[in-house]
Amino acid sequence: MPAPPQHRGDVLVVDDTPVNLTLVANVLRGKGYRVRAVPSGALALKAAEAEVPDLVLLDIMMPGMDGFEVCRRLKENERLRGVPVIFLSALSETLDKVKAFSVGGVDYVTKPFQVEELEARVGTHVTLRRLQRQLESRSLALQESYARLLNLEEVRRKLTQMIVHDLRSPITAALHNAAFVRTEGGLQGELALAIEDVLKSFRVLNRMTLDMLDVAASEQRALPLRLERLSLRGLFDEAVAGVRGSARKVQDEILVDVAEELTVMADRELLRRVVENILDNAFKYAPAASELRIEASLTGDGQYAIKIRDQGPGIPSADRERIFEPYARLDRDSSQHARASRGLGLAFCRLAVEAHRGRIWVEDNEPAGCTFVLKLPVDPPSSAAPAAPAPERAPPRTASGGAT
Repeated sequence: MPAPPQHRGDVLVVDDTPVNLTLVANVLRGKGYRVRAVPSGALALKAAEAEVPDLVLLDIMMPGMDGFEVCRRLKENERLRGVPVIFLSALSETLDKVKAFSVGGVDYVTKPFQVEELEARVGTHVTLRRLQRQLESRSLALQESYARLLNLEEVRRKLTQMIVHDLRSPITAALHNAAFVRTEGGLQGELALAIEDVLKSFRVLNRMTLDMLDVAASEQRALPLRLERLSLRGLFDEAVAGVRGSARKVQDEILVDVAEELTVMADRELLRRVVENILDNAFKYAPAASELRIEASLTGDGQYAIKIRDQGPGIPSADRERIFEPYARLDRDSSQHARASRGLGLAFCRLAVEAHRGRIWVEDNEPAGCTFVLKLPVDPPSSAAPAAPAPERAPPRTASGGAT
C-alpha cells in the first residue's frame, strides 16, 4: 500500500461564515496543505489542543468568542504559544490591525483577499514555523549533548582525582625507602648518584600529585590554609634544599637575599611548594652556570614583595597571564627554550598565592631572564583561613630530603 502524500503543513482555519470557510479551505487544500476548518473560537481552541497546527488562519468578527480572544488564549497556552496566527478579516481600520498584532498575531490579511497574497503569506509563515521547530529541536539536542559532556567531564575529573590520590601512598613509600637506602646503605660512586636521582624523581612526582589534588579541590571550594607565623628566610632555605637536587646543571647557583627577621603569617606547606615550583620551572630554562636569586622586602602598604629571578629566555608580556594556566605551552623561536606550564605547577602557584589574599605575576629580569613576583600580606585577613578541614598534604621533609 503506497504511503500517503506529504502535505505542506497543517493549517487550522477559523471563520463563522460557511462560504468563507469553504473557500479558504479549498484554496489551501489545492496548494497541498492539510486543512482543518472550524466555525467558532471555542472549537478552534479544542482542535488546536487536540493536535497542534503549523498555523492558524483566524477571523476576527465571530459570535461568542472573537478572534482577538482566541489569539490571546492560544498565546497563554504553553503548547500553542509558538503557533503563528494570521488574522483574516474584513476589518481594515489601523486600530484593528494594531490590536491584532498586540495580542500575538504575526500577519493580517484584509477581506476580500487575493488568493495569491493569501498563499504567499501562509507559505511564508508555515516555513518559518517549520524552521523554528527545527532550530528548537537542534537546540534541545545540543543542550542534551552538552549535559552529557559535562557529566563525562565530571566523571573524568573524579576518576583522575581518585587515581592521583591513590598514587600518594606508593610515592610516599618510595620516598621513605629511597631515603633509607641513601642514608643507611653505604652506597658510593654511581650507586649513590643513582639513588639520589631516584629521590629527585619521587620528590617531583610527590609535588605534582599534590598540585593536582589542590587544583582539583580549589574548583569546589577555596583552598584551605593552615596559617602559622613563619620565617621567610627559613622557608626559602627549605624550598632551596628541596629542589637543589632537581637542578639539571649542578653549576646553577641559588642566592637567598632575605633578612632573618622577616616573618609572615602563611601556610608553610603551600608557600614552600609555590617557591619550589617556581625554582623548578627556572631550572628547566636557565642556561648553564646561571644564577637564581630570591629576594624579599617589606613594602609601604604592609605587604611583602617576594621576587624570584632567573636568567632564562624570558616571557613576552603577551604571554605572562597564560603562563599560569593549566598545561599552557608558549611557542618560541627554535633557538630558544619554550617556557611552558606543562602541568599544573604554575597554575597551583596562582591558586595558593591568591588563597593568601596575594598576587603573582611575571616581570623582566634585567639584563636577561624573568622575575616571578609574589605580593603577600604580612598578616592575611582571617577570612583566608576557612573553617573547613584542610586537604591531605605532603608529609614534612626530613633532613635527608625524604619524607617522614
